[in-house]
Amino acid sequence: MLKDLIPQNLLSEESLNTIETAFNEKIKLHVESALTKQDNLYASKLTSLLEAINSDHSNKLTKVVEAIDQNNSKKLVNIVKKYEKELNESAGTFKSQLVESLSTYIDAYIDESIPTLAIEEATKNKQALAVLEGLRKTLAIDSALMS
Repeated sequence: MLKDLIPQNLLSEESLNTIETAFNEKIKLHVESALTKQDNLYASKLTSLLEAINSDHSNKLTKVVEAIDQNNSKKLVNIVKKYEKELNESAGTFKSQLVESLSTYIDAYIDESIPTLAIEEATKNKQALAVLEGLRKTLAIDSALMS
C-alpha cells in the first residue's frame, strides 16, 4: 500500500516494509485508542441511562405500591366497619333472643316449681302482714298520744 505511493527507487524494499509496519502499528494503536475512548464514553452514557431508568422505575414502583396500599387500606377499613356493624346487630338480636328465652324458661320453671296457689297465698299473707303492721303503727302512735 505504501509501496504504491512512494517511487520505487527512492527507498529500499526493507525500509518501505519497516515504514509500512510502523505506519500500520501506529494506525492500529490510534484505532484501539479511539475504540477504547468510544467504549468508555458509551459505557458512561449507558451507566447514566441505566441509573435514570432505574430511578424512574423505582419512583413509579413506589407510586404503584403506595396506591395499592391505599386501596387495600380503604378496603380493610370498609371490611372492619361492615363486620363491626354486623357484630353489633347480631349481638343486639342475640341479646333480645337470650332475654326472651331466659324469661320463658324462668316462667316455666316457676310454674313447675312453685304452685300458683302458694304464690297467691304468700301474696295474701304479705298483704295481710302489711295491713297489720300499718295498724300496729297507727295504734301504737294513738296509744302513745292518749297516755
